[in-house]
Amino acid sequence: MENLPELSAPIFYRAIHFDLCKLESLVSSTKEARRTASLPSDSEEYKFWITQPRLPQDPPLTYSYCASKFYIRQCYRVYYDLMMECLESGQYDLLTLCGSPGSGKSMFYLYTFHRYRYEHPSATIVTAAFHDNCTMSTCRVYEPGKGGVRCDKIPTIEGAMYLYDGPPPRGPRKSKMICFSGPVPKWIVPQRMNPRHTCLWFPPWTLDELFDVNDLCEIGLSRETISERFDLFGGCARYTLATDEGFIDLGCDHLLRQTISIFSFSHFLDCFLQEQIDDFLHLVPTIDYRFPFVNKSPQRRVCSRAIDARICNRIWKTVDTNILVERLRRDTQVQLFLTNS
Repeated sequence: MENLPELSAPIFYRAIHFDLCKLESLVSSTKEARRTASLPSDSEEYKFWITQPRLPQDPPLTYSYCASKFYIRQCYRVYYDLMMECLESGQYDLLTLCGSPGSGKSMFYLYTFHRYRYEHPSATIVTAAFHDNCTMSTCRVYEPGKGGVRCDKIPTIEGAMYLYDGPPPRGPRKSKMICFSGPVPKWIVPQRMNPRHTCLWFPPWTLDELFDVNDLCEIGLSRETISERFDLFGGCARYTLATDEGFIDLGCDHLLRQTISIFSFSHFLDCFLQEQIDDFLHLVPTIDYRFPFVNKSPQRRVCSRAIDARICNRIWKTVDTNILVERLRRDTQVQLFLTNS
């Protein structure tokens, strides 16, 4: 593994701060203002567990997850309420829950499936998993009160709820859909022309959340190990909480290869401005007071201090350090990195 340079004062990295309480307040106010339909009087509210067990009837995932349970992030409940508000508002039929790689979108997909099925027992749910090239790997249809039935292709069922793990080639007709995906241009870009679609940007993990996952899901890592990995991978649970050292080494090599081409500030901006998000950049939702609150373009952050130091070290090879720092502080294109959220 390559030794990374150290930098006491990072330039492109900032600790991620996402004000979930603010978003929760905005969503709650919207629910009250819209007076959305409540659960039937004879129904119990969905239980908000800290962890949720994996079940045989779980819908298909793009990437395998073999643990017996998964952690319920605090943001899941808030984002679930926001998604339901969007679908009930009459403005949107298609949603993309979009976030950085390893931010827990697939587990949120499972949470959404079970909670929606609990709260809408008469609904038909079509689930499918897709690769990043928008090709389908698996599809299952869940009729009310029944287990999933595997399908070779996605059926058209008017009025069904469609839940997708990964980006589909197209959205369903005359039905509602939630897609849990990274910012894949092949899916995201065409949807910009669709007024019935919006992206809801999803936050990366915090270090404290990763500590909680390790404890509650009994992963068995030390806090020192998690902190060291967080300093490299940032809020990407896929690598920070992995137990296979070979997988972690591959992730590290992949992360470092993404910065090989960065030898100048202009090369860095090319990565920063491109549609596809590399693993060394994290997406942080920008909260807006207008509904649906997190659909504005997200802030982009270098994922960790170590990667910040690597990028700066490569740029400094071609320009005087003092000149670079002063230019960065004056350049409006990177003010995003130089101010705290």
